[in-house]
Amino acid sequence: MYAYVVMTNHVHIMARAGNGNLPDIIRDFKKFTAGKILRLIKEGPESRQDWMLKRFEFAARSHN
Repeated sequence: MYAYVVMTNHVHIMARAGNGNLPDIIRDFKKFTAGKILRLIKEGPESRQDWMLKRFEFAARSHN
């Protein structure tokens, strides 16, 4: 990873994979971070917990 910046609703990353497998690395990164975010929301305290989890569930269904 050469550089990254975290925005309010997304991340920009400049990276290169030594083995040429960047799509797999990005997939794994997204899977890990999504799981971590969901666990943190569920563990709370998050005043919008129910709303956020329902939004994520809806988004997951609409992308499959």
